[in-house]
Amino acid sequence: MKLLWCELEDFRSYGRVRLNCHPRANLLTGENGEGKTNLLEALYFLASATPLRGHRGADLIRQGSEKAGVCGEVELDAGGRAELRVVLSSEGRELFLRGKRVERAVEYFGNLEIVAFTPTDIQLFAASPAERRRFLDRMIFNHDPAYLDTARKFRRTLAQRNRLLLEIARGERGEAELDAWDGPYAELAAEVTRRRAALVRSVGSRLADTYRKIFGSAPDEPVEMRYRSEIRLLEENPAAETLRPWLLEKRRGDVRRGTTQLGPHRDEILFEIGGRPVVSHASQGQRRILLLALKLAEVLSLAEERWERPVVLLDDLSSELDAARAERALSCLLELGAQLFVTTTAEGTWGKVFGKDLSRFRVAGGTIEAA
Repeated sequence: MKLLWCELEDFRSYGRVRLNCHPRANLLTGENGEGKTNLLEALYFLASATPLRGHRGADLIRQGSEKAGVCGEVELDAGGRAELRVVLSSEGRELFLRGKRVERAVEYFGNLEIVAFTPTDIQLFAASPAERRRFLDRMIFNHDPAYLDTARKFRRTLAQRNRLLLEIARGERGEAELDAWDGPYAELAAEVTRRRAALVRSVGSRLADTYRKIFGSAPDEPVEMRYRSEIRLLEENPAAETLRPWLLEKRRGDVRRGTTQLGPHRDEILFEIGGRPVVSHASQGQRRILLLALKLAEVLSLAEERWERPVVLLDDLSSELDAARAERALSCLLELGAQLFVTTTAEGTWGKVFGKDLSRFRVAGGTIEAA
């Protein structure tokens, strides 16, 4: 897929700007603090209606304005076009597809898929397991927007079951009332576990190869991404009917603790180099290469399984990798045919990498101009 153009209105540091996008590579240069990353955030928000960098929604609205908007037109690899628009105000967000307001978000999502690489992403390896689970769920969402409903239902059902456990522990409810919740909970827990395990297999199977391509040669030690799940240890192919007996076995402990012990909310995604955890043994350089290799593996997985190449956002890549490895990463993405948006403080050698497949833009003081 390709983003043909986009417009921003009162989004972060921008008043009203329009960007006519190159189908291959778009290079955005400018000093730090001038709004390059804000533009990438607008593109990410257009695709997902969520902030890229963990901001509150209100932080995306330009100071002094009541609402912010981003719109754009996408050309799909499978054929056809879709015009998207998202409007954010103090009352929430509104989504529009082909000029009509969308009531169900799942109808909107999937028309623009984005994979983003930002300097803060390197924190993934040292973050909490919950952050890595959210990262994995976002990747699944890119593959299948309908997964958003499944993940939300699971979180809601888990919260309701935990609330009931606390009430049972206080003697306010009977333990037998868990019977009505264990069935729906087991079904959703099994589905989330299956989807996560499948995505880790898909992306993980490509990770060693993408790491090698960016590294420039075969690394001395193997690179691996694994999904550790108690449910997967209990059942190779988890299903609701096989999970319910395990929930029953753990019920007394759940009531005593006031929380559900078995489920995908306790799972972990492990990254290893040479059989050792990345978080404790990998250098900063290894982590940067691994992170970009992970993003590239995700792009390959999406392209091969969905027949759509996502748009790729690369924020300040030159500060995260040496020139040779950054160029190899960009060359891999260009060979795949993905549309790129790259920010940097200076063009450097990027022009050589992109050749004629490039549009240059200068970002300064809330403006974007063709360079």
